[in-house]
Amino acid sequence: MEKKGLFLREATGLVRTLGTKEAFLINTAILNPGVGFIYLMFALAFSPNADATVSLLIAGVTAVFLALCYSQLVAAMPRSGGDFVFTSRLLHPLIGAMVGGAGFFVFLTVCGTNSATFGLLFLPQTFNQMGVVFNSPGLTAFGTTLATPWAAFVTTVILIVLSGYVMSLGLKRVSQVMWVLFGIGMIGFLAMLILLLTNSREQFIAAFNAASATTPGTNAYQGILDAAKANGFAPGVTFAGIMLAVPYCAMVYWGFTSANYPGGELKDASKTLMRSTLIALGVGALLLIVAWEAVKGLVGLDFVQSQNWLAMNQADIYGGLSTAPTQPNFYASVLAGKSLVAILIPFSYLCWIAAFNLAYYVVVSRILFAMSFDRLLPEWLAETKAGNVPFNAIIVTAIGIIILAAVQVFYSGILAGIFNATLAIAFMYLLVSIAATILPFVKPELYKAAPKVVGGEIGKVPVITIIGGLSSLFIVFIIYLAFSRPELIGPASVQALVFTVVMFGWGLVAYLIARARFKAATGLDLNMSLKEIPPE
Repeated sequence: MEKKGLFLREATGLVRTLGTKEAFLINTAILNPGVGFIYLMFALAFSPNADATVSLLIAGVTAVFLALCYSQLVAAMPRSGGDFVFTSRLLHPLIGAMVGGAGFFVFLTVCGTNSATFGLLFLPQTFNQMGVVFNSPGLTAFGTTLATPWAAFVTTVILIVLSGYVMSLGLKRVSQVMWVLFGIGMIGFLAMLILLLTNSREQFIAAFNAASATTPGTNAYQGILDAAKANGFAPGVTFAGIMLAVPYCAMVYWGFTSANYPGGELKDASKTLMRSTLIALGVGALLLIVAWEAVKGLVGLDFVQSQNWLAMNQADIYGGLSTAPTQPNFYASVLAGKSLVAILIPFSYLCWIAAFNLAYYVVVSRILFAMSFDRLLPEWLAETKAGNVPFNAIIVTAIGIIILAAVQVFYSGILAGIFNATLAIAFMYLLVSIAATILPFVKPELYKAAPKVVGGEIGKVPVITIIGGLSSLFIVFIIYLAFSRPELIGPASVQALVFTVVMFGWGLVAYLIARARFKAATGLDLNMSLKEIPPE
């Protein structure tokens, strides 16, 4: 038993106010089926002979392993901080500090990048579509102005500040706002589905050619099919193609466990997290599969495969045929024409990104809070204000998002060349899966006392250990892909590796400084408190 009294506060100040619905929103906002559907097409660039339906189903099974790992860890340690708390208590405080530091930086960067996308792409696109629908050159010109760097930065900062303000009102208010954003996002997503399901292929081909043919009046649709075949691509589905797309489809799901970060604010934490993650995964998989089947039925699997293969491998030839992006929302937009749906689709993406931002505010601020509560960061970051809100952590989160959004807006090439979010998140998920694997052996009493997400043993090996091992093996494969296919999963250059080391390394530096200061002030080893489970 560790010594008592090492924690200077007997309580965190956080309150368990989040139920399954609120946790589901956090998970779904980051899984984000609207944006995920766009990125799903990259699976075909990686593996052009795949059928995403099968790959998504297989990837969903592997995602369940990760969900069960997180659910069991939260059942054993229902505290805010997520990966940082799990790895510091089960692996080593030093590893926990590195994971917490990397999580803070990675999620902050992802949030900054998506905030910039709001200002640079979807907000201007919404006004451009309004200009087309209402025959207003002024609205179109305004949309073009909004896409300029300084204008985009201003609108991005407005989004970040408003999100921070909502966060300061408490997680109950956050969940209310997220329900509205989720509802609008889903309306846009369903409108896109209806367009894909209710138009014929002939109608699509005509609209696609009219909207995107590089040479007006030509059949860009058939040209893409012919060019892909002429350059050696044979459309179709193969077993190897399906399996190679599985890791990328799994990454489309990532984020669906994010409600573990405010674990100290979940009611009946173990059940709430398990329900919310599995429901989010199920809803996300259903929406993605239905949308993919709608695309196949409308556009044709051979065209989708050929378009993605040609755009990836023969970009010059593709550009000579079509200006169309390889994105399903573009398919829907050409069919929407000048209807109000043409405005609704990009506007719904604004809502998806706003919900995404709020969810990541929760994640990043709780990582800061937990590291501060453990004294690895200044203790004022763990102070809570009225409404049990970690206000200081929220302010620091907002400042960090603004800085990284500015980098993306004004110097996007820098992040694109050195930031491999997939690699960093995969390392964090790997360590969390290992933590779940060893939980019954490193903390046997804690494991025995905790609710069992998956109980029982197979050959005297706890089932959660087997599940954690399977999750670890799959994530190792994704890490391998991050190095072997950098053009699809992110840069694996020397700069990117150095950047990844820095992301993990700053937590190590913070840990060493905090440990030395704590030793000098108290004569005690900080590791003693970092092995204890934080108080409520």
